[in-house]
Order: sequence, then structure tokens, then C-alpha cells
Amino acid sequence: MNATLPFFIPFPSLIGTFGAFIRIKSPIPTRAALFDIGIAGPIAGFIPSCVAVLVGLSLSRPLMFAGPLDNEPGFPGAFYLAAACCTLTCQSHRYPCIRLRLRDG
Repeated sequence: MNATLPFFIPFPSLIGTFGAFIRIKSPIPTRAALFDIGIAGPIAGFIPSCVAVLVGLSLSRPLMFAGPLDNEPGFPGAFYLAAACCTLTCQSHRYPCIRLRLRDG
């Protein structure tokens, strides 16, 4: 098949681009060929990302903490903010509201 090299859609960040597109210059002969073209990009990105994860895990080392973490997993702060906004909104309007009972600290 006759196709161009990928044209990358730039994005000003550290994570890369918005993706890429190619221009296929010849007709696609079968559905299997179309599938192969469509799956090639994600596979080409998945394999290097798996290698990067494995290298990163092999170079990392566990850290030991003496006390409790400041950022413990649990009910994230965004949900506390959403619950507070819901409570304030529901008290000033006639909309039904779900009352959340949040545990202390």
C-alpha cells in the first residue's frame, strides 16, 4: 500500500502530541488490510510504553515511611468540594439533593 509518513498533530506539553494521521494514496484492497492499518498505530505506541514501564519499575526502589502519609488514599478532596457545592446549591433551590454524610478527618 502506498501511504505517507505520519503527520503529527502538535501539542505544547511534555506528554507529546494529539496523535497523528496518514494519507493513504492507494485504495485499500480488503477489510483485513484496513484493520491492519488501523491497529498498527496503537500497537506501535503500546509496545514502547510497556518497555518504558518495565524499565521504570526495574530502576525504582520502594521507600519506607515512618509515619502516616499526608496524602492517604480515601475520599478525594474533589468529592468534598462537590458535596459542599451540592449542599449549598440544594439549599438555595428547589432541586432534590442527595445528602452526603462525610466522616471527620
